[in-house]
Amino acid sequence: METSTLRVLVVDDHVDSADSLSHLLEALGCQAVPAYDAASALKASGTLLPQVVFLDLNLGQENGCQVLSALRWTFPRGREPIVVCLTGHGDPQTEAHCRQAGFELFLMKPIPLDLLRGVLDRARDRVAAQAAGSLPAAA
Repeated sequence: METSTLRVLVVDDHVDSADSLSHLLEALGCQAVPAYDAASALKASGTLLPQVVFLDLNLGQENGCQVLSALRWTFPRGREPIVVCLTGHGDPQTEAHCRQAGFELFLMKPIPLDLLRGVLDRARDRVAAQAAGSLPAAA
């Protein structure tokens, strides 16, 4: 598997959770940036241009689905990141709603290490395909 450095945005209103996941991602070879609310996520996304976004569903007063809608405007066309919904309280209806809102993956906290590595491998494959021109731009 390619070992290129992935740019990852971690959005969680629980500072310890965001920082812990960011540190783990850095230990796995990623460039990880934590954000603790919608405003800081939007700012970081526009600067970082993430290839993966881990976005908490319940951001205090903010909803992860609404934040994703706003974040979409910061993603370069044809270079959209894998967006992962993180939640501590998942059920099939919530997962369906999140996928409809544009989340590619729906994971329960805490994320098992093997699943985290799988997400990163999937992102590296996507980045490689985009670089090779084998992925069409999103509509």
